[in-house]
Parts: sequence; C-alpha cells; structure tokens
Amino acid sequence: MSGLSSQDVQGVQRHGLAAFFVAAPKLERKLQTCRHEGGEPSPLGRALVDAVIDWALCGRTDAITAQALRELIASQSADGVPVTDDMFAAALDWALLPVAGTIALIHHAPGGYEPFDYVVALARDARAPDDRAWVVAIGTATDAQALAVGVAAFGHSRLDDAVDAFARASMSAKREIAAIAFYNKGFTLGVLGRSEEEIAVYDELIARDGDRDELALRDPVAKALYNKGVRL
Repeated sequence: MSGLSSQDVQGVQRHGLAAFFVAAPKLERKLQTCRHEGGEPSPLGRALVDAVIDWALCGRTDAITAQALRELIASQSADGVPVTDDMFAAALDWALLPVAGTIALIHHAPGGYEPFDYVVALARDARAPDDRAWVVAIGTATDAQALAVGVAAFGHSRLDDAVDAFARASMSAKREIAAIAFYNKGFTLGVLGRSEEEIAVYDELIARDGDRDELALRDPVAKALYNKGVRL
C-alpha cells in the first residue's frame, strides 16, 4: 500500500481495499455537490458534516455529541429559519448514508459522531474551522482535550483561542497536564507580545512545580525559567 497515508491504510484495513477506493471519489463528489447519489441536495447535511470535520480539525479526538453538533449548525438552514428536530434528523441521516459498503461521510461513535478520516484529510489543507467551532471545542473540553485544542489553535494561528484552551487545561488536577498547559500559555502570550502576562504565567508555573523532581514537570519548568530570562 505504498503511497497511502497512515489514515488511508487504516481505512483500507477497516473497510477493505475495493470499498475504500470506490468510496473516495464518491465522498468527494457528495461533499462538492451536497447531493447523495440519486437524491436531493442537502445543504444542511453538508453543514452538519463540516461541523463534525471542524471538531476534528480543532484537535478534538473524541466524538462530537448530538448536542454540540446541534449548537454548531443552529443557524445553518438555507432560509435562516432555526434548525428543527426534523431538519436535524434529516441532515444527520444524509451524512450517515453510506456511499460504498459501510463508508459514509460520518459515522456513529461512542457518545456521538466522528468523521471518516479521508474527509478530514481533504478538509485539512482546504479550510480552517470557523469561529463557533473553536468556542464550542474549547468550552466543552476536558483538561487533556483542551491541551490538544490549544495546540491545534496555535497551529491555525488562532493565538487568543490557544491561550483560552491552555488556560482551561492549566486547571487540570493532573500536574503534568497543568504544567505543560502553563508553559504553552506563557509561550503563546509571548508570541502575542504580552510579555508581562507571559512572565506572570511562568512565575506561577515555577512557584507551583519548581521544587518537584518529576521529569515531566522539570522540563516545562526549565523552559519557563529560560524564556523568562530571555524576556527579562
């Protein structure tokens, strides 16, 4: 399977070689046209798929819940009318309908829905998640999830969102997660040119974990000390 990404290889292993390669162009066509073969177009279905993809692009590796998905497409109906339960159900059915074998744009997962890896790869270089996706991804994140969202936000140059996500992760009861989040928050504040706030975050990390021996804590503390010295 040379030339395939690791995600594509997983898709082949999960669904079979023939189904995967038959499905790939059909998935692209369904996204481009908002139309399942032989059916009517579903702009709301496409918006729902985009929301599930955005969830993954924001760094969330868990399934998006139906509630969060409803929140993200609440104003996406073509005529501006609020999305009703029936409209949401129809859009969801459209998105879950397989294009080949068992392969669909999204699929059921524990706790909600996940996108097919191939469609995430298509979107990764084509667009960035919208503002609302970042708000919901950060606001519903656990500590470890928030850390991942912060890294994703930094990669998308959404530095204020990254600061918010790292701040959420820094409240973790797990010292290793909190320490990494503190350092990343300080670093991001430095990139934003907010040096006084950056140093204050480093000071908080140093006071909190500076005398601890765990390697996982010593690394972010050492980096914080170095960056503080550079700023001063």
